[in-house]
Amino acid sequence: MKIKVSKESVELNSQIKEKSFYVKDMFSAIAPKYDFFNDVISFGMHRRWKNFVIKKAGLKAGDNALDICTGTGDIAFKLLEKVGNSGKVTGLDFVQEMLDVATQRAKENGKDNLSFKLGDAMELPFEDNTFDAVTVGYGLRNVTDIPKAIREMVRVAKPGGRIISLDLGKPKIPVYRELYYFYFYKIMPIITSFFQGKKDAYNYLPNSLNEFPAQEGLVKIMKEAGLKDVTCFEFAGGASAVHFGIKKIS
Repeated sequence: MKIKVSKESVELNSQIKEKSFYVKDMFSAIAPKYDFFNDVISFGMHRRWKNFVIKKAGLKAGDNALDICTGTGDIAFKLLEKVGNSGKVTGLDFVQEMLDVATQRAKENGKDNLSFKLGDAMELPFEDNTFDAVTVGYGLRNVTDIPKAIREMVRVAKPGGRIISLDLGKPKIPVYRELYYFYFYKIMPIITSFFQGKKDAYNYLPNSLNEFPAQEGLVKIMKEAGLKDVTCFEFAGGASAVHFGIKKIS
C-alpha cells in the first residue's frame, strides 16, 4: 500500500483526497481504540511525554486551559488535575467520534469543569487572551496550515500564557534514524492492522511526518508567531519532541 501525505492532500493508491477530509474520516474510524493504539505504537511512552507537557504548562488552581486536537481528552484530563475545581479546561477537536469518547470519560469521572467542543484548530472559536495555557498533542501534523494554527493558539492565549506542542520528531542520529523509520513505515502498520485491520490509518501516521517541520522548523514557526523563550525538548533520541513558547506581554 502506497501513501503520500502533503500539506493539502493524502494520496492513497493513486487516489487523492483532501487532507482534512481524509484525517477526519480516519480518526472517526479509529476513535474507539485510539488510546489503546497510542500505547501500542509508542510502547506506552506517550504518557510520560504528555506528563512533561503538563509540567511545562505551568498551571495552578483556578487557571483556564485549552487543549486543541484533543482526541479522546488525554491531555485535557491531565490539565484539569492542575487547575482544580476552581479552574476550567476545554478540549477541542474536529472529529465528533473522538469527542464522544472524551465526553463519556468526563461524565464517568464527574468532571463538570471540563468541556469538549467541536471546532477547527485553524479557526478557534474563542476570544483573544482567554487561556493561561494552550496545548496540542500529536495534532499539528494533521492541519493543513501549521503557522495559522499556531497563530490561533497564540491569539487565544493570555499575555504570558504558555503554548506547548507534543508531536513526532525526526531523529538525527544516522543508525537510530534508519531503525526509527523502519519501525514506523514497516512494522507499526502491520502491528496495528493485526488488531483492527485499518492499515492505511497507521500508514498515514509516519508518512505525515514527511511534510512536518519537526524540531528546528517548528521552533522557527513559533518564533515567527511572536512567541518568546521558544524551546524544543527531544525525547527517545528525537523520535518525539515537545515545543514550548510564551506569549509576549505587550
